Amino acid sequence: MSYVKGTIRLGMSMAIASTVFSLLSTPASAANWFKLLNEPPTSHALAIYGYLGPTYTYTGGTAAANGQVPLANLIAPQFTSHNSFSMLYARLMARGMINKHISYFLGIEFGNNLYVSPDGKYIPKIINAAATFSYIPGVRIAAGVMAPPGSEAAMEGYMDYQFTGFSVVSAQLMLQPYYNPSPLTSYTPNGNGGFLVPSSDYQGIDPFRNTGVEATDWFRNGPWQFAYGAFVGNYGPPLASNESNGPFVAGRIQESYIFGGAWSIP
Repeated sequence: MSYVKGTIRLGMSMAIASTVFSLLSTPASAANWFKLLNEPPTSHALAIYGYLGPTYTYTGGTAAANGQVPLANLIAPQFTSHNSFSMLYARLMARGMINKHISYFLGIEFGNNLYVSPDGKYIPKIINAAATFSYIPGVRIAAGVMAPPGSEAAMEGYMDYQFTGFSVVSAQLMLQPYYNPSPLTSYTPNGNGGFLVPSSDYQGIDPFRNTGVEATDWFRNGPWQFAYGAFVGNYGPPLASNESNGPFVAGRIQESYIFGGAWSIP
């Protein structure tokens, strides 16, 4: 199977903190995602953010040997076209500090993607719902629906999506597809150790989000910065508790040398 695929995406970020409204375009090539995901950029009790990701995708629509166009050559989540404009991301988020030791991060995804519309039914979903507690020096504890430690592509936040596609490691280990664990009819073996799953039983992906608990923190020593994260949680769709076949465990440690130009989101 061969096909040509290209994606063009424009990103816009909007932020409201107290009575301040600003339109931002914030490119970045590297960041401490542990800090950006677990520490609000403001001391306000409430800051509201929005992100829009209009996208144009062209796959070529190449047919297979049987004359049918594979889903891989069609555009998700409808899989009816190989040439389309869509709003891939449309997120509304709220962040803030409850007190100097407790912060929160809430987010809802409204975009046209496999998380919101896995079976063609459009239902906006929670993509972030976590609180971070920083009472213990050297360890911040976060709990809820969050992005677990992983690759740079998996941990990127709304302000900087640089990837229109993901590596095999990121996609297969951390961007899992899920299927109905209790189908009306048992899945048919395909003869190669797998099963044939009807599209009606496809339940979408986890958008690099899992429900669980994370221990994390970061430390600066001159131009050097060390950060770590260890996560354990539910292996399944972010908001499902009955579809896990075991715990999901992830970790990451990183050492960075900061040349300059460090910034924070207003």
